[in-house]
Amino acid sequence: MNRKMKDSGIEWIGVVPEGWRIERLKNFGWTRTGISSLKQDDFGHGFPFLNYKNVYKNFEVDYNAIELVDCTELEREKYSIKKGDIFFTGSSETIEELGLSSVALKDWENAVFNGFTIRFRPTNKELDTNYSKYLFRSEVCRGYLAANDNSITRANLSQQRLLCMSIVIPPLSEQTAIANFLEDKCSKIDSLIELQHKMIDELKEYKKGIIQKVTTKGINNTEFKESGIEWIGEVPDEWVVKKLSMLIKLRQETGNFSTCFNFLGLENIESWSGKYVETENDYSEKQSDRYYKGDLLFSKLRPYLAKIYLAKEDGFCTGEFLVIKNFVGNLKYLFYVLLSQNFIDIVNSSTYGTKMPRASWNFIKNLNIPYPPLPEQITIASYLDEKCSNIDKIIDLKHQKIAELKDYKKSLIYEYVTGKREV
Repeated sequence: MNRKMKDSGIEWIGVVPEGWRIERLKNFGWTRTGISSLKQDDFGHGFPFLNYKNVYKNFEVDYNAIELVDCTELEREKYSIKKGDIFFTGSSETIEELGLSSVALKDWENAVFNGFTIRFRPTNKELDTNYSKYLFRSEVCRGYLAANDNSITRANLSQQRLLCMSIVIPPLSEQTAIANFLEDKCSKIDSLIELQHKMIDELKEYKKGIIQKVTTKGINNTEFKESGIEWIGEVPDEWVVKKLSMLIKLRQETGNFSTCFNFLGLENIESWSGKYVETENDYSEKQSDRYYKGDLLFSKLRPYLAKIYLAKEDGFCTGEFLVIKNFVGNLKYLFYVLLSQNFIDIVNSSTYGTKMPRASWNFIKNLNIPYPPLPEQITIASYLDEKCSNIDKIIDLKHQKIAELKDYKKSLIYEYVTGKREV
């Protein structure tokens, strides 16, 4: 880059090209927060209603993910949405989602927005709409918000704070060039990210297929018979099917949680893998269910999430887990049987409750499972450990690639909207 640079005077912006300006956002338009006095009965009918979730998920307003709300003619006029309006998240649980923006690329007849978002309506044509959507999602905006965040429970953005934000203003022709360049580059990066996500989904389905096949058909068996159980189908000749209640017992022990032990909530177990996930939740005052090393925890709440954990330690857990003990067989084999797609599906088909669907222990314990001879159970468990571990490693690499692409996209946007790289 041969052009001359100057210090912007702002730490998180750094140097910018000579001829570029640093201005307050208030010099380019005005703001308004949305409707906050709505009742539950107002939703589900009426006019399109943009909320903060629609803002932070995309650069542009997602017109296909909008709910409806009933409001007055005065509210529709006051909280209207016009082409070129820029919407910011005004309240969020984390600073990472605060201030993210979306742009309305067309007039939106009778649409309104809610009180957790801030509408910025540009009045100065020196700010290009397409350039601004990258500017406001860059580290220029993030740096300002992080430096000026004084939230305690939720991260909040006031209109005054937003309007005082310093922004980088290149000449209008350069704004257009930067926006066009980033549109092309970011689109290609997003396609690569989408491809990685697709590959992850395919790997997860492949893993589910292997678990389902091996826990019902074994590894190298050639002779099969009907199991008599629809979700199991054929099993190897030497296998039997047995009712779970004949093979396991349910641990029903509670106690006062001690910080000397681990506590497992549903959020601590990753779906479809059984991996432990660290969280910062505080359970110090809960009376909770007990589990012990070697127990198997199965979530009865929303069983379609397949949250199953083979305990490696003693601890406490939420009552939404069924704590299984004393399996007559290889415990890791049982883990994979309970994690199999067809078993999860049959349990999920039995749930009761609409908002919080749960499975009954009385239903689960009466299910039949495939039961190979013990040596074969051990072989299957060892085989699946290796297979699943290899698949998980590939999935982890895909997640790492996604993180790298996102970081590259973030740095690319920052460097071009601050002029450190030239189109």
